Amino acid sequence: MEKISAVLIVKNEQKVIKRCLKSVKDCDEIVVLDTGSTDRTVAIAEEMGAKVKVSEPVVPFHFANARNAAHDLASNDWIVAIDADEVLRAGMLAKIRAVMKEQATKEPFDQVSAFNITFTDRGASTRKKKIYRKSAWNWKWRVHEQLHPLGTDVKEGMLESVVIEHLPEADKAKRHGQNIELLKITVKETPEYIRAWKHLGQELMLNKEFQDAIPYLAEFVEKTTEGPLEKSDVMLRIGQCYGEIKKYEEACRWFEMSAQTDIRRREPLFNAGQYLMSKNPLSYGDVVQAIEFFKRCLLIPVDSKPGSHLDQAWAWGSRPKQLLRVCEDHLKKNTPG
Repeated sequence: MEKISAVLIVKNEQKVIKRCLKSVKDCDEIVVLDTGSTDRTVAIAEEMGAKVKVSEPVVPFHFANARNAAHDLASNDWIVAIDADEVLRAGMLAKIRAVMKEQATKEPFDQVSAFNITFTDRGASTRKKKIYRKSAWNWKWRVHEQLHPLGTDVKEGMLESVVIEHLPEADKAKRHGQNIELLKITVKETPEYIRAWKHLGQELMLNKEFQDAIPYLAEFVEKTTEGPLEKSDVMLRIGQCYGEIKKYEEACRWFEMSAQTDIRRREPLFNAGQYLMSKNPLSYGDVVQAIEFFKRCLLIPVDSKPGSHLDQAWAWGSRPKQLLRVCEDHLKKNTPG
């Protein structure tokens, strides 16, 4: 039977690591590479029976190198890559073992060497490659690292019934911006990693550096090969940046492009109306334009919602209709003449 190693890289995760290790305790091995903890992370991992190694400090940090070093410590080829603030849902390991057993019976050209599983984060679900053979895959990129095949004949599959949940600690939001410097290094040393431009723009947005975020997000829009949903969402973010710096005409231009790029989405039109209504002073024309955006938003049926982690709940609930009424009431009270 194929054996499985759960592999983590950690730093100062004493608040969450115990529940993570409990969730993977039935793996054949748990490997923890600590990258400089100053709390009880290492002690907790050792108490839980993990194979622990503490690495020398690396500045600036390189996540892919750390993940590769961690999986090199594993005794087994099959790896479950999990972070300290993630949990493998109960009963999932049995499903993984069943698939491993099935894979072992297949001819080499039919064998899958990596699986995308269901990954949940604050109620939203996406797909992530979290199970793989280290002999066939390696991590790449300094930050927001991804698995890349070592050869050309690798195959990957889906294991949607396997779920890993992201359960960050309550103060995780305080960490926003922590990767900005690493991302700036990444876009300089590997500009071809176009997703790094998007991630840097998003981190700058979270840090309220809206003007600085725009060129990075725009670079992603220009060069990405991602589908319309992903592209539309980054256009939406550019619109939000312009809205935050009160360049409303440019904001609406990007919201309009976002809406045209993926016509299933309400989010761009809803945001356009919201930002117009936030103008101070608010003109008659602003309200008329906002009404048009909210009406177009409501014409998009709820069943067209992509069902992605990029969906914004408030654009699909009662809020657009409420704001439309606010606009119409405002117009009645302030109609010229």
